[in-house]
Amino acid sequence: MADFTFEVDGTTYELLYAGKRVEMAESAIGNKSIISVFTAQPTLRETKTIFAYGIRESGQSAWVNPTQAIELAGKYLQEHGYAQMIEAVSDSLMKDCGFLFR
Repeated sequence: MADFTFEVDGTTYELLYAGKRVEMAESAIGNKSIISVFTAQPTLRETKTIFAYGIRESGQSAWVNPTQAIELAGKYLQEHGYAQMIEAVSDSLMKDCGFLFR
C-alpha cells in the first residue's frame, strides 16, 4: 500500500505515522487512545488533529509543525470531506502502525 498523498496550494504532502507521532496525537486529543477514538465515532476535532499529526511534506523527513498541520488538515477537510479524512487516517494508521491492531 502506497503512502497517502494530497496537495494543498501546490505543495504535496503525505500522511505518515510512527509510534511517537501517535503518542503526540493521543496527547493532543486529551490522552485518548487512537484505538478508542476509532472504535467509537471520532469527533471532527479528533479526526482533524490525528490527521494533522501525520502530515509531512513529501520527500522530507520532518513532520509539519502542529499549528500549520491543523491548518492543512482544515483545508483538506473542506475540499475532500469528513468521510475521506477518516478513511485516509485509518488506512495510514493501519499501514504505518499495524502493531496498534494486533
